[in-house]
Amino acid sequence: MRRTLQFAALCVALCISGTGQARAETLNAADFHTKAVEALAAGDAHTALAMAEALLARDPQDFDADLLRARAARELGQTADALSASETAWGLAATDLERHAAALVRAQVLSSVDRRTAAQLWLRRAVQYAPDPASRARAIRDFRYVRARNPVSVDLRFGLTPRSNINNGSVHSSARLFDLPFEFQLSGTAQALSGLETSAGASLRYRISEAPTHATDLRVSLDSRSYTLSKEARALAPAARGSDYGQINLSAGLLHRWSDPTGRREWLVGADLGRLWYGGAPYADVARLTGGVNLALPNSQRLSIALTEERNRGPLAPSSDVSRVALGWSAPLPSGPMLSVSATLTDSASATSSADYRDLSLGLDIAPRRQFFGAEATFSLDLRGSDYPANPFAAGPRHDREVAASLWPCRKPNISASNP
Repeated sequence: MRRTLQFAALCVALCISGTGQARAETLNAADFHTKAVEALAAGDAHTALAMAEALLARDPQDFDADLLRARAARELGQTADALSASETAWGLAATDLERHAAALVRAQVLSSVDRRTAAQLWLRRAVQYAPDPASRARAIRDFRYVRARNPVSVDLRFGLTPRSNINNGSVHSSARLFDLPFEFQLSGTAQALSGLETSAGASLRYRISEAPTHATDLRVSLDSRSYTLSKEARALAPAARGSDYGQINLSAGLLHRWSDPTGRREWLVGADLGRLWYGGAPYADVARLTGGVNLALPNSQRLSIALTEERNRGPLAPSSDVSRVALGWSAPLPSGPMLSVSATLTDSASATSSADYRDLSLGLDIAPRRQFFGAEATFSLDLRGSDYPANPFAAGPRHDREVAASLWPCRKPNISASNP
């Protein structure tokens, strides 16, 4: 009853001119929506909220009125009402345009009460339902703005990859030992076993401190890889199980970034401690120190350089000291896609031949400016070569080569100094 009287009173007020004379026209619901929007745009949130509530008294299923109510309540600091109205608006949304608008307003309200992680999820929905490229670009801009100010960030990773050699075995069925004039037959588990790799991972970042030119983050990362042996691999090694080669990697550490006043040069240093499990048993303890720089170049190009020193020790792993240099460059192509090129040189020094090697990896990523089945995609090609000075099965060095092509359902992060 109160809202009905409020609606009538507002109608009378809007129909009376400044001199007290009634206007000839009568405002309909569409006019009332327009007046409410104008009041909100002019900063008069009180009037906009009263009009929205009057419209809802007339029609509780009024989607536009719920959006106005959410926006006006947010401006007035009435967060409970704003959250309720934005939730109702999402439930009433019937088209992609309405879902886009409702998701944006819901994200704005959540961000106002410092629920930035939830706001990011709603902005992702806004991107998904954007009616045109301009609306999508604005939603992405807002997402990046909220993400940059969110002290908590969660990154999830999933993968399903066929592998021709999950156990790092030999591609040959026999080998000569120290150049003796006869060959030894390799066991099934010593030969390359094929199968399917299932990977999953999550990274959590919590921002401890932040200022315009520097930030310090606490990072925790967990990755796992499990395997299912192919029919051919099970026939070759009947006693082997995919779980024999499963891996779990847990690490935690700190990362500190700082930049110049222009923000075009960013330096960073980080330290991590981690543990690797292999086949269900503790395999290695890892200590890692990383430093690097990210540079913003003309024409939206970016260049990153990272240096890493790593120490591997553990109950089963051979002790090794690893040095790594990673370079990454990215730039938009004239036709629209984003091109990324990376190179990583790794030198591992160890008294054990299997951990004493030099490795060079090259990567090429192309991210088209279009969606495939509703998701962004990255096409990747990776080349890797590893050289071992010693070979336990023959005199002379050992050379391993690997080629991988993949399609990622979302943009794969470039190799960068930050090692995100």
